[in-house]
Amino acid sequence: VIHTGGNPTGIVPAAGGLWVGLGGPVTEGGTTYTVVRIDAASAAVTDRLNAGRRPTWTASDGTNVWLSDAGNNTVIRVDPVARRMLDSQPLGASIPLDGDVAAGAVWIPDKGGRLYRIDPASGKVTGRYDSGVGVPFVISGSASTLWVVDYSGTDVVRLDVSKAPAT
Repeated sequence: VIHTGGNPTGIVPAAGGLWVGLGGPVTEGGTTYTVVRIDAASAAVTDRLNAGRRPTWTASDGTNVWLSDAGNNTVIRVDPVARRMLDSQPLGASIPLDGDVAAGAVWIPDKGGRLYRIDPASGKVTGRYDSGVGVPFVISGSASTLWVVDYSGTDVVRLDVSKAPAT
């Protein structure tokens, strides 16, 4: 058992560690943090970052760790090698949900049925797309396909994101 001090809500491996979003702030010794890194070899918490208000979903593109922050309506980018937050990308009024990496991009769904395409190199939103479902809560990606689960219904939708038209 590894005690994070918080409420783990997402986990992803990157750069020899496991990055865990805690779903909200935790205070330890006067320091607030929302993300922890667990060393994969020793199973010890090695780093604690204050990254956003309520980071949950996690994914990695091989270079960065991505977390959705429903508290700030942003997507957070962490450098897992330097072990620091790089930046966060605002999504306006959209609440980010459980995204993934596919077709060379980071894909973040929101509660309004949209998918946001984020360029992994710049961390910037490069497109907004209609997912075709009411609430695309969980997505899973591959080389050119996103699988989208409709949390408000009973459907799973397959999208060819290599041909996704922007809205």
